[in-house]
Amino acid sequence: MKSGEYNNNKNAVRHGPSQAFSNGSKATGANAVFEAIVATRSDLSGQPCVMPGQGLSSFVFLFTDEVIKAPRDGQDEKAFLREYRVLNHLHQAGLPVPAALMSNDKPAFFSQERMAYHRHFFAANVAPNTPAEDTAAADIAEFLFKTHQAVTPADARRLGYHDQSGALGMIKELAQQSSIARILAISDHDLADELADYARSRKGQAQRFFHSDLNPSNMLVDENSRICGFIDFGRCHYGDIAVSFHTLYHHYTHAFVDKIADHYGALTGEKPIRHESAVRARLASDIIGYAQLLNEPSSPEQSEKVKSYEGWLNHLVDEYDMARISPVQKMSMQHFGGAAF
Repeated sequence: MKSGEYNNNKNAVRHGPSQAFSNGSKATGANAVFEAIVATRSDLSGQPCVMPGQGLSSFVFLFTDEVIKAPRDGQDEKAFLREYRVLNHLHQAGLPVPAALMSNDKPAFFSQERMAYHRHFFAANVAPNTPAEDTAAADIAEFLFKTHQAVTPADARRLGYHDQSGALGMIKELAQQSSIARILAISDHDLADELADYARSRKGQAQRFFHSDLNPSNMLVDENSRICGFIDFGRCHYGDIAVSFHTLYHHYTHAFVDKIADHYGALTGEKPIRHESAVRARLASDIIGYAQLLNEPSSPEQSEKVKSYEGWLNHLVDEYDMARISPVQKMSMQHFGGAAF
């Protein structure tokens, strides 16, 4: 595989400037945005382009030497501009993040030079309990640490991020709202009280800026198997760093993420984060996000997001319940078909 080549996505679409996308209904708006971008950038005409899927709020187009990103619609432009500012802030701070150049044309889009890399970071490519695995864990921990060092609280506010500490103090009241209480009711625990306990434990704790979507596609590896770059900063947050660890636990083995947490704890001098605390932090953060979404004006897009959020929260409640179960109980559940004895 050539450096920088995205070929791990079977749904990626290669096309020229006048060809429509062929990956179904999701590409309806993408083709129009693509045509508009190429119309303003004659140098892109005739270049092959790959579209490796689509985000919730943006389209990504991969040309030979650059990446171009555009918001899906006008409602997403605020988040889009915020990502643009974050990319340049982190790049200027020396992190392995590509700088972004904003277009003056419409539709709005920004471009980035494609980073040279060998592959994406999939844990299956790193043997467990080896020096290579420990090095990868240290690389990720260092990136998380340097990111929140680079973005101070004042920087986060200037970039358009606001911490959730105020809303977190009202988490029990939010959890008792009918729509949220209905979701939490599937748990065997009193999650409203447990989340309130979590909120009290976070009071006065440092809020940090972090990349909350560190999945394999967003971490790039060089030919020496070292992590050399991080991409897609559309989902960044300012709050409890444990939320970022939840994404890592979601995509990698718990043993590997525990190593990342150990390295991170050594850098910060804090107790290492573990799966249960990561799920709890994510559940609290996403309940706040869900409550905010419910207050948005009703629309087909809002209804679709609400439905998606509800399914995700149901999953988080199940995951949190499982995280609280002891290893012996988990073995019993597997042996007896799901019932813990």
